Amino acid sequence: MLAKTSRHMLSSMKRSAVAQRGFSESYLKNYGSSKKERMELFAQFDGFPQTKAKIKEMKDGFEAQNEVYYQEFMQMNENLLYNMTSSGELELWTFDGTNSLSRSFVFPDLLEIRRFFFEFTDLCESWDHHASVVLTHNRIDISLTSHFNDNQISHLDLQIARGINNLYKKHLPRYERLLAERGEELALEEGKNGDQKQ
Repeated sequence: MLAKTSRHMLSSMKRSAVAQRGFSESYLKNYGSSKKERMELFAQFDGFPQTKAKIKEMKDGFEAQNEVYYQEFMQMNENLLYNMTSSGELELWTFDGTNSLSRSFVFPDLLEIRRFFFEFTDLCESWDHHASVVLTHNRIDISLTSHFNDNQISHLDLQIARGINNLYKKHLPRYERLLAERGEELALEEGKNGDQKQ
């Protein structure tokens, strides 16, 4: 009885495995038949038999398609970069060629840096893309690049730069008010083409 049950389970497992591979019931009927019959059955499915020539053809096709996707991705980056620089959204950001995008943000005090930093990290988490950050006395230096894109600027860096700008602008009136109360000004002078003076 036990042997019969085991055979039944093995048969069910074979059927399940074959079904997952997408073979038809005719394969099950021919299961265990000659190699020639099995090859004829396999030939009914696209891509069988998997000869070296067929595998090379598939590999070449994948590589060609990947190149198309890569070129489209790079064009998308260029379009987004052009749109954002034309609109002035990246005016205070400095470009290190196409390798990275960086900007410094000035704050009235460390408490404001801390508040900004928590919101900034939430923004990065929402995009699952993270920046390099240096904190100093009253300043945060942020640098963006994409490791998945061979350490080049990608659309993610541009989108996060836009989000960081919006975040800073949202709090800027409060920063200026806090400094005015102390008789100081926010030491940030806008320059051309991403230059920033402090």
